[in-house]
Amino acid sequence: MTEPCVSNPSAAAGLPRSPSGASPSRRIADVVESAAIFVIGYVFMAFLMNHPDAKPGPEAGLPGNDSFYHVKMAVMMPEVGLVRTFPWLQFAYFTKDGDAFVSHHYGFHVSLIPFTAFSRWLLGDELIGARWAICTYFALVVVIFHAILRSEGVPWRGLWVMAFFLMPIHFYTRHSYVRAISPALFCMLLLCGSMFRGRWILAAIVTALSIHLYLGAVMYAPVVVACFVVASLFGLPEDRRIPWKIAIGTAGAWIAAILLHPYCGNMFEFLRLQVFGSGLTPDIQVGTEWSPYNDVWWFFVLFAGPILGIWTVSLVIRLRLGPRLTANELALVLLNFAFLILTLKARRFIEYWPAFCLVSAAVLAKPGLHAVRQWFRRDLTRTPGTTGLLLRLLWATAGLFIVSWLLVNAWRMSRPREIMLSMAASWRMWVALLIGVSLPCVVAGLRDHFRMTRRTREALWLTPLFAAALIFGLILGSGMWLEVRKINKCSYDVAEIRAMMAAIKADSRPGDIIFTSDWDDFPTYFYYNSYNHYIVGLDPKFTHDRRPDLWERFVRITRGQVPTKSQYKHTDPGGREIREDLDIRIEDIRDYFGARYVISDRDHRPLSAKLAAARDFAELIYPPGDWQQNRNAEYVVFRIKDGRQPSSAPLEEPRR
Repeated sequence: MTEPCVSNPSAAAGLPRSPSGASPSRRIADVVESAAIFVIGYVFMAFLMNHPDAKPGPEAGLPGNDSFYHVKMAVMMPEVGLVRTFPWLQFAYFTKDGDAFVSHHYGFHVSLIPFTAFSRWLLGDELIGARWAICTYFALVVVIFHAILRSEGVPWRGLWVMAFFLMPIHFYTRHSYVRAISPALFCMLLLCGSMFRGRWILAAIVTALSIHLYLGAVMYAPVVVACFVVASLFGLPEDRRIPWKIAIGTAGAWIAAILLHPYCGNMFEFLRLQVFGSGLTPDIQVGTEWSPYNDVWWFFVLFAGPILGIWTVSLVIRLRLGPRLTANELALVLLNFAFLILTLKARRFIEYWPAFCLVSAAVLAKPGLHAVRQWFRRDLTRTPGTTGLLLRLLWATAGLFIVSWLLVNAWRMSRPREIMLSMAASWRMWVALLIGVSLPCVVAGLRDHFRMTRRTREALWLTPLFAAALIFGLILGSGMWLEVRKINKCSYDVAEIRAMMAAIKADSRPGDIIFTSDWDDFPTYFYYNSYNHYIVGLDPKFTHDRRPDLWERFVRITRGQVPTKSQYKHTDPGGREIREDLDIRIEDIRDYFGARYVISDRDHRPLSAKLAAARDFAELIYPPGDWQQNRNAEYVVFRIKDGRQPSSAPLEEPRR
């Protein structure tokens, strides 16, 4: 059988070579178009990540707790290499037995190294380099999104690129975190584009690299490939074929990537714990990203209503007017449903689903847009005589009226006015807007060797439409963009954390254990202090799954609910569930966790008060002064006074 062919293969940035028939001017135009899209995507994400009230330089921090962990791992990698055990978390277990560590983002950490190293050399701060990296990865996502539309022959792609910046708010907040979200989405879209073009070798390479970049691709890549294979088997009769090269090539690459992965031995055990134990079927309270969107009406109407509406309209018109879906289009429909179901199960998948939904809507709307464009070319730009002149005059007048009306009303609205004022302070945003508005004319001119031909005239006449769409998008998106910037302010006072950690390091010995008042504080503390070790972090299940007794003690102590009696559940070797009693005291910080220091923040005053009252057990060392003077401090640090040795070793298991 032959591989699937594409109805309109054309040059696409990030995809394989341009078609052999493409002229040099068209190739240059495609490169210029992709470069401009990259700049717009980069500047857009830089705008979202730059909180207007954030402190300059290193004091700005990063959005998202886990961001600090990933930057620290990238900074440490040139010195320590691949981490096999993780002593910085004494009571977090990444496998069922032993103390092996699985770095499921190690490839992402490698990709961060050039950015963090360069920014440290240039500015003395790695966090700024991490911001550069995330802006770059997000821009590549926009480029590959645009490239797939170009490869599929979707007309008026600029309008779809504008729509890409109007997706649900959580899509942008998650992509602004220093995590492997944008790189993973880029790989999945590139995998789709490679299969649509029948490039099975590139599809295999992308599959293998994506697994090493982010271990979640072990599950994502097969889903993407399976949707394409199913669509190829059940698509149009003339398009129906078995893509055996793609299926075998990607399957072989998947197996090879797993076998060559540096954490191969514990990979699936870790994924079981991370994805199912913590994510899809948790039995304790875990991170918010794994919780579902409970309000279905709010999700489908208010939150994701616009993008779902665009997709639904595109699908209904396509099914009503035809033609039938090709294999590529059917594959995107299946991927849209697959990631929508995952998003409804766990909200973290909002980082992927909107992109598949929008690209699916674009290719579904392709025949209808082609019909509109043909009318535009035939009746508006080519009608001769007085009739043609009147049509063009009417079009220009209507476009000018719509643009003027939108501008006036946008300025009257507080949110667009606020974002316009914010943009006015950033010359980069105006450069991006100028590139976006002039891009159709520039690309059309390049493709026609700078002659005033049909394509160039069409681009000029479409300028009012693009300007109106841009202003309308500003009205729709301004409030969301400002909200994202607000959310993206670092939630930590990094200057205070730096001072606090300096005091702890000056008072402690290497490897001394710090008891923290919340598990999700670890990434930030770890970034500013890897001299000491901590107890729990990254995910609650990494402690609870093996040591439910210690997790119960941790929860009660951090809430200040001590002394108290409690119970914990575990299963014996026969699979029976057993409940055992616990007697929990404040002294468990030393006796069970072996900690010499405790960090408590303003949100955990009951814990701080218990420590301050236990004068024979703990003493305040930061900030200077006594407890009454510092009870409202952002962070307080207690030193645990010497006592008897821990009653259980750090790796001791509960009875099974």
